[in-house]
Amino acid sequence: MRKSESRFLVALPILLLAPFLLSAQINSKIDGQPDTYTKSEHDTNRTGDDIFNAVKLGVILPQGQFAQAITNPGGTNYDFTNLAKPFKGQDGIGAKTGFDIQYEGFSFLWRIKSDNKPIARIGLQYGFDFGYIPLNWDNVQWANYNMVVGTNPFIFTGFKLGPAIYFNPTKDMGIGIYGLVDGFLSAPGGENATYNNTDASGTNTVAIYDIKDSNNVHFNVNFSAGINIYYKAIIIGVEDSWLHTQYFGQVQETETQTLSNGTVTTPSSTTAFSNVLHINVIKLTLGVRLGYGRKSSRDKYE
Repeated sequence: MRKSESRFLVALPILLLAPFLLSAQINSKIDGQPDTYTKSEHDTNRTGDDIFNAVKLGVILPQGQFAQAITNPGGTNYDFTNLAKPFKGQDGIGAKTGFDIQYEGFSFLWRIKSDNKPIARIGLQYGFDFGYIPLNWDNVQWANYNMVVGTNPFIFTGFKLGPAIYFNPTKDMGIGIYGLVDGFLSAPGGENATYNNTDASGTNTVAIYDIKDSNNVHFNVNFSAGINIYYKAIIIGVEDSWLHTQYFGQVQETETQTLSNGTVTTPSSTTAFSNVLHINVIKLTLGVRLGYGRKSSRDKYE
């Protein structure tokens, strides 16, 4: 991934979150209505259980298959399956724990009441998500293969929207479940390695392998589902996300062989491959509901 694109993805969440960080939360509630009803332009009494915004930080735990396996592309002299091993990513070995930044909002469409008291809200959940997942190559002892390996991270960012229902056992407390459609830009990153070895005949081979996504940034539609629990200003969440991204990759190998008689050869090759990476991640988040406790002249708090 080019540096300019990496900086763009890192800066994007800050720019998009700015309007929400500068605005306060609208809290309100409606009384004296039927057990279940929709909001209207006359709904002037609302609470923080009806509408809220939050900013959350968390960790990302990669699950299942993380990346695409490669098998010795181009028939090079080096056994490329060793280099490709981390791409298999079974049981999460393809990535390390990452981090997540979220803006999150909820707006009710209907209240469910019991004894004229709201006990649940059904509505829309929406937000912005930025995730950074380092790839994990430490599961292979690369020194055993005379190699030094480095990686670029998997990065994604975008907006989320979907239905949610929040149960309210008491005012200012909610337990919510939701499902979201996520429109994300993602950059799968890349890997690189240097191989240096002298065999029994005295031939020294130095090779540089560069495995990268040739298109770097892709748009994808993904899905997520989760649970939020909040009390007053504090909100925690657990979310399972199903991510995928196109991977139009290429492997560039630049090699220098020096024979024992001093002869130098420089074979090289470039091999392309493509597939779709399917990535399942768990996000654990902790955050603050914005503007909690601020009372508007139009809002009613019980």
